[in-house]
Amino acid sequence: MSKDSGSKPSIQQIFDSMEYGPVSEGKSLAEAWLLDNVENFGPFINGKMKSSPQSEKTTLVSTGVNFSVCFMLDKDEDYSASVSASSNAFSKWAELDGHERASIIYSIARQLQKHISLLCEVEALSRGVQVGNVRELDVPAAIRTFYYYAGWAQLIKTELKEWKPHGPVAAYTSGSAPLSSLAMIIAPALAAGNTITLLPHVSNCLSALLLAHICTASGVPPGVINVVPQDHSDEMLCPVVHDNQVRKVAVVGSPCLGRSIFSNTLDLQQNHVMLLNGCVPMIVLDSADLDAVVDCVIDAAWINQGQDPWALRLLIVQESVYSALKSKLTARIKSLKTGSTFEKMADVSHSVADSSISKKLKEMLTIDPSSEVVKPSASNSDDWAPTVIFSSAPPSVPVLRAIDVCPAVHVVAARSAKEAVGIANHCGGGMAASIWTESSAFAWESALQMQTSTVWINSHGLLDASIPISGRNFTGSGSFLGKEGLLEFLKPSSDSTAYLLQSYPSASTSLLPLVPSATEISAVDQTYKLFYGGGHKRPNSNTYRTVLGANGESIAVVPEANRKDVRNAVEAAVKVRQGWWKRGSHNRAQIIYNLAEKLKARESHFARCLQTLYQNLDLKKCEQEVNECVNLLFHFAAICDKAIQSTSQVANGGLPVVVMREPLGVIGVVCTATACSALADLITLIGAAIAYGNVCVVVTDLERSTPALELAQLLEVAEIPGGVINILSGGAISLLPTLGGHMDIDAVWCTGHLHKLSAILKEEISKSNLKQNWVMERVLSPLKHRHVFEMKASQSKAIWLSGLASFGS
Repeated sequence: MSKDSGSKPSIQQIFDSMEYGPVSEGKSLAEAWLLDNVENFGPFINGKMKSSPQSEKTTLVSTGVNFSVCFMLDKDEDYSASVSASSNAFSKWAELDGHERASIIYSIARQLQKHISLLCEVEALSRGVQVGNVRELDVPAAIRTFYYYAGWAQLIKTELKEWKPHGPVAAYTSGSAPLSSLAMIIAPALAAGNTITLLPHVSNCLSALLLAHICTASGVPPGVINVVPQDHSDEMLCPVVHDNQVRKVAVVGSPCLGRSIFSNTLDLQQNHVMLLNGCVPMIVLDSADLDAVVDCVIDAAWINQGQDPWALRLLIVQESVYSALKSKLTARIKSLKTGSTFEKMADVSHSVADSSISKKLKEMLTIDPSSEVVKPSASNSDDWAPTVIFSSAPPSVPVLRAIDVCPAVHVVAARSAKEAVGIANHCGGGMAASIWTESSAFAWESALQMQTSTVWINSHGLLDASIPISGRNFTGSGSFLGKEGLLEFLKPSSDSTAYLLQSYPSASTSLLPLVPSATEISAVDQTYKLFYGGGHKRPNSNTYRTVLGANGESIAVVPEANRKDVRNAVEAAVKVRQGWWKRGSHNRAQIIYNLAEKLKARESHFARCLQTLYQNLDLKKCEQEVNECVNLLFHFAAICDKAIQSTSQVANGGLPVVVMREPLGVIGVVCTATACSALADLITLIGAAIAYGNVCVVVTDLERSTPALELAQLLEVAEIPGGVINILSGGAISLLPTLGGHMDIDAVWCTGHLHKLSAILKEEISKSNLKQNWVMERVLSPLKHRHVFEMKASQSKAIWLSGLASFGS
């Protein structure tokens, strides 16, 4: 067929070329819906479209790739109105019976099934993706998600009766977020009893507006779902949560969007759950079916134009099959056909929502100009086409550290399976990865070594509403889908604490003296030291402070740690984190039981230490706190081998999936001077961390550091391996930025002043990896909130066991 679209080929030319002519899918339903609403397009607030009159505050925005809709938007006024509507509707929606909410969510799923064609066409018009991809993947996934959480809404009053909704939720999605990402936010939020304000990117808001219309038509009360598109082209300038009415923030999209939202809510205390685009690797070992790998690469990388958060970005091939795979993949890429969104015969659409993708790709290629670039031979557009880059650069160069910016696949070689896993963990974002091999042993061992929340074996991109997917490291934090995704939108209904004293002295805020008075120095000097790496160390600054009592007398002389001590303690913890997890749950339980025995044997000593610290409490109450600490240690030892680990059968396809809990890694624990119970709070946080296989670095404020330093002396005889628990005393507020900004720290737990700690912690985290953070004014009781501690101290991992050789012929 002639390449000139203006000339019509003759019959002879058609028979000579034998090329297929253009076969287009219909888009009449979407165009009709858009034309019916074009007069009233605008934010969806309180159950209807809001048409903003033009004024100095309003901005003209244009949305869609294949169909442009222009409307006026007043960012501040519309956002405030949507949050107010969400707040007003929250109480009635949360008070509904579980069955009533389940009926409404079930009705949403049914209505989505009735409007599949309309949803597919609107999504294709909005984002420019192939309408066939949306019909086969996104819309069925969204429908399945609403059905799944309709079931949880029915069961929530009986299965999760100790939980309650957060309140109004703000959800941000970038221009590349697919329709299924809206469902994985809206469905669990509604099932939990929250109301929600969606803030989609203006280039991708049509699907969100249509989904809000369908939800309202399904019986969702006005104000429960609101949609306010973002009126900008730079995601760094997106509207941010600026009041405390919003209690939960969800983000799905680009890392730029996630960091912007996180850093702009520093002064607030909202919980965040984020799933951000990252480098998703695929490992191909020498026993893999290369033909199947090539077909999977095409689907994994460019279904939805590669705009899914889990789209393939990095292909790691074992050297023994690198040449064979390269030739097969090159031939397949060159034969790909690009075309319009609604062209049935096109493999990939050349339309993308992000107009800057071509520019980003050119900039990336300049970093490694020696790489071999392969594109389709016959492309219908010069703007964008599927691109494979056979890179000659080592994995450490920037081109492989920032390959999430555009849908291109980088191919690198690895000498062994171990090296391939190392490259994937080094370059991967932490969300997902896939492994191709016919050896079940290699597949399982490699999957366990992958530092990602989802691992697909001999497949890629499989999702189900019952299986969680989480962001880790640079790809966010928290979980979507599954029961874990529902718990993200719930919080404990009670605030019972680990152990709360009826009265306790307020810590002195003045600078502690460096040298005690001569009359307060004991005959035999008792020198406390920092404890990390299994040994007692003097502080790097060689500085000690005197802890004063309520009457100004000297209680103890304690070491003052600085940033160097924090880094040394983190280094010691990193060395042993894998060994502590591999010890097994039974061995960890025995060690924690042993620690409880040693604490019980020194009960009177610790009680006197607490009495000296508190001063206004009698010895009996201090003994009660020590006994409570022994009880807490027994509790954590008991649950070591009771952590969730189960196998789930996926409804669609019947593929077996192993869902397990893994430790976070290194947890930084900060106990400020405002902590209620100096020893019980410390034991609760340390016990929860190590019981689930983590190691920890503890920083206690100088004023209340004596129980922690006494505990450090007990760790040596309790057979706890060196580096598992590291205890430092110092200025907790001054050392928190070092701890929060350290790249080897996977989570930070703080107890004390909520506002001050949240602001410091979020500022440092927004500059580094997006580690989990948990700030508590009072430490919750693990006896009553076991599931909360399990969520905070561990993370889910799903391994999809599809197509292993042991299950084949």
